[in-house]
Amino acid sequence: MEKRAGRFSAAAVDHRSSSDRKGRWGRFQEQVFLWLFPLLRPGLLSVARWLLVWEGRRFRPSGLPVVVVSHTALRLLALLQGQSVTPPPLSPALRETLRALRETTQATVIILAVDPAIRQRRIAARMQAGTVDPFDRYMQADPARAKRIEGCLVQLAVAGWQARVVENADLDATALEAALARALLSPPA
Repeated sequence: MEKRAGRFSAAAVDHRSSSDRKGRWGRFQEQVFLWLFPLLRPGLLSVARWLLVWEGRRFRPSGLPVVVVSHTALRLLALLQGQSVTPPPLSPALRETLRALRETTQATVIILAVDPAIRQRRIAARMQAGTVDPFDRYMQADPARAKRIEGCLVQLAVAGWQARVVENADLDATALEAALARALLSPPA
């Protein structure tokens, strides 16, 4: 299996989590983005669409099954939509861009849905361990907003990429692997 971070067209990465790979520079970039988010927000839907189009052009299939973790453009869309109590629908152009990328990659998408209470508990544990990142803090600062963002992420993956949903209620590695295998064999949501 080939693990890619952030996008379908990314190079393969090692087994470490995205938080472990992020490092000081990555955390700094994340913090700057969150500081500038209110100013950047009006143009970020266009940026997300551009990222998706660019990704579709750069995508090259692998000889191995590909796993993409922390898809950047999808997370950006969820972050934008989750700011509103009633998120607006995606534009037809953005829906078409998501569909085109799904067809280009021929991906079987699985999204891990995490219960908000479990997410908050995980963030608190990372804070105690000193491994918390700026986005973790952002999500912990407003649990209702965090729940909306998480819900938008799942909804976007299901609607845009026909994702299969795995409820990750604190599954250990073995249980998560079994749930992922079942999801691969199940029909799209």
